[in-house]
Amino acid sequence: MIGKNSKSLVEKRQKELEVYLQTLLVRFPTAAPKVLSCFLHFHQYEVNGITAALAEELFHKGEQLLVAGEVFTLCPLQLYAITQQLKLAKPTCSNGDAKADLGHILDFTCRLKYLKITGTRGEVGTSNIQEDSLTFDLSVFKALLQIEISDCNSAHIMGLPSLKPCLVTLSVHHSAASMMDVLVPEACESPQWVAEGAPTDCPVTTIIPTWKTLTTLDMSHNHIGCIDNSVVGDTLTTLL
Repeated sequence: MIGKNSKSLVEKRQKELEVYLQTLLVRFPTAAPKVLSCFLHFHQYEVNGITAALAEELFHKGEQLLVAGEVFTLCPLQLYAITQQLKLAKPTCSNGDAKADLGHILDFTCRLKYLKITGTRGEVGTSNIQEDSLTFDLSVFKALLQIEISDCNSAHIMGLPSLKPCLVTLSVHHSAASMMDVLVPEACESPQWVAEGAPTDCPVTTIIPTWKTLTTLDMSHNHIGCIDNSVVGDTLTTLL
């Protein structure tokens, strides 16, 4: 439309566009066409769009990043999207584009050694998404040596214990209320626990494996009042 238009006409066109877009989404329930996804900012705010965009990025640059040994940064929303995709019983490439296959992400996360997770305070972009309310699982990472987490909610971070066999450096900032939330989340389900190899005279219901390779732990800039008994392991040499 060219020139000035009345407010009522513009509002009418907006409504018609909204109905048209909703019709398209019904027509393509599993994966919207790429042009439509970009127009609706799915690559920023929607699970399928977020993972497709990340998969395509890693298809082009993933191997180069791994060879260079660079720190790779993800946000909680991206990790949430990956976690949700893995729960769905559907093909890993639902939009038909091989570059957007979830497998590119999983191959990358299995081999990545240095990860940084940075959250957002308040709403994400123009959405109403609050990143600190999103739950995500880190068990897709199999070879991490170093991880830095900031501005997240440790209560919503799953899979940290799966990093115990390999992680050397762990940094958590502006994210935790206690050390146990981060180091021994399993203890929340079992109050009578003891670290693997630790002596005890009390009844124990759960033996929790220690962080076998962790040498550096930085939990500064959190709301932690004291160092609790979750700090265990003979390998730890630096505590900040």
